[in-house]
Amino acid sequence: MNRQTLPVKHLAIMIGDMKNRVKVQIEGSKVFTATIKLTVSDMNYGNHLGNDRVLALAQEARLQWLSSIDASELNCKGASLIMSDAMVEYKSEGFRQDTVEINVFLDNTHHYGFDLFYEMSINDKLMAKVKSGLLFFDYETRKVASEPDQWKQYYAQLV
Repeated sequence: MNRQTLPVKHLAIMIGDMKNRVKVQIEGSKVFTATIKLTVSDMNYGNHLGNDRVLALAQEARLQWLSSIDASELNCKGASLIMSDAMVEYKSEGFRQDTVEINVFLDNTHHYGFDLFYEMSINDKLMAKVKSGLLFFDYETRKVASEPDQWKQYYAQLV
């Protein structure tokens, strides 16, 4: 049964469910902008950007930002990073050859990590908003680590 043939009572249920959708509120200080061109491997069966690829775009933007501050996911100013959570709010489609501008924002820093927010646009049209929670991690002990001193110094320069 498609949406055009649904009885009114089913439409009311669908509309009611819309209020429970994820809303990503972009917060923090803008720390980086990445520009990424979509390729055929980013497309799904509907011939538009696959939903899973949005997190991959966020990761690429994160890697570019980390590289710009002489860091990586395995050594972010003295500790590795792992993702603790993620949220994606889809706003519009992306297609092969589109150029996505991704603004990266840093916020909610704490003793064990921080949040990154990603605002993704194509030709100034919002495509997606993403939030990822990152924790400092020690792969030798396999445990969450405290924020390293080098990270504290980097963050102090931002505020």
